[in-house]
Amino acid sequence: AYFHSDAVVDEHSHARFSAQYVRADRGVPGSLSFPSAEARQTDDGVNLSATYGTFVGRGFEFSLKSGFHYNFETYNDPNPVFPVNSVYRNTYFTANPQASFNVTPEYRMILGGEFAVGKLSGNDFDAEVRRSQLSIYWSNEVQWASDRSVFDRVILFGTARYDDISDVDRALSPKIGVNIRAFQTG
Repeated sequence: AYFHSDAVVDEHSHARFSAQYVRADRGVPGSLSFPSAEARQTDDGVNLSATYGTFVGRGFEFSLKSGFHYNFETYNDPNPVFPVNSVYRNTYFTANPQASFNVTPEYRMILGGEFAVGKLSGNDFDAEVRRSQLSIYWSNEVQWASDRSVFDRVILFGTARYDDISDVDRALSPKIGVNIRAFQTG
């Protein structure tokens, strides 16, 4: 099942919401060591997302995106030699505020962050597994345009992202690139 809604909050702001429920129940071949015709896997998933965006003025925009994911998975194999009955619950929440603004008509900058927290539990391991993530990012693009019919637009962009993930090393990811439009379309 899927639901999606867009709303105009006012002349400068909009909101979007979506909800999805997915269920899958299927036969699976069992483990590699002990194949089984009776093994079943069932997956239930709920995905929710919400976005709010507003144009403040003078090329400044702000948005806030958030999401929630819940998955419940079961695997059952009644094989008499090696029976398995596994259950897993996985929840994940994200929030992503972002601001973008035009410094000049040719120069645009984006600043943002991301916060995420997740939890996995199941009967096949002793403790809950938790992960949190805090990220900040910066991106900019500079555009040059001409009235030529070929190679009329060049965009140079640079980005940097810093991630601090609870169970992984911290990382800084810089990137630089160029986009060149070879031909205008008619």
